[in-house]
This record gives sequence, C-alpha cells and structure tokens, in this order.
Amino acid sequence: MDRLEDLQKNPEQTQQTSSSAEEGAVDNAAVQVEPFDFKGPINKLIQVIQWFVVVLEIALVLRFFFRLFGADATNLFVGFLYALTGVILTPFSNIFLDGKIHPSNVLEWSTLIGMLIIWLLYRAVRWLLRIVVSDPGEQPS
Repeated sequence: MDRLEDLQKNPEQTQQTSSSAEEGAVDNAAVQVEPFDFKGPINKLIQVIQWFVVVLEIALVLRFFFRLFGADATNLFVGFLYALTGVILTPFSNIFLDGKIHPSNVLEWSTLIGMLIIWLLYRAVRWLLRIVVSDPGEQPS
C-alpha cells in the first residue's frame, strides 16, 4: 500500500523505473544461453575409464606370467596381486580348467578370458559414450 502511494506522489520515478525495466528486458533478450557441450566431460570420462582398464590389464598380465612361471604366493607382492586380481577373475574362474604344466607352473585360462572380456566391455562402453556425444551425421570412433 505504501508503494502505491509513493508512485502516485512521484510520477517521474514511475517513468524512470519503467524505462530501466525496458532496458533490462533488452539486455536479457540479447544474452543467449548456449547449450552445454558434453563432448569434453565424456571424453575425460573415457580417458579415466581407459586408465583403470590399462592398470587392470597390466595387473592381469602380471598375474598370468607369475602363475605361468610359478611365482611364490607367499611373497608379499605376489600374494597381494593374486588377492586383488582373484576378486576380479571370480566370474571367469570355472570356465576352463587351469592347465598345470608343472606342479608350480599353471596356464591360467581364466585370466586370459577375463582380460579379453574386460577389454571387450571397455570397447563397448567407449563406443556407446562416443555415440552419445557424436553429432547425428558423424561416425563415432
């Protein structure tokens, strides 16, 4: 109510307020909001996933060769590596029987199969993310 009385007493202030509101409307109309580009963050996500997959694959290659050459599982590093990669290889553990070359040397097929499946999953996720951020006309890599 007080605001209405103030406007009635001072008509010049009313004109200044309305003209400044019009200028603000013109300024807001000139500013356009551009859509967020997801290519950068998706590419960064792909790089992070790739880093994890490379580290995992290196650990699995080490496990494969340690088992093949009969590394001592009581060694701290070898035991840690077996425990770490054993959890990851659990789904693949009974696909094929391990081939024993010698009592301490084992050709571990589950490690090779796990490495292949992890690599294929990485490629599929990478391909999907590339499709999500690609323009309709371009081919995802």
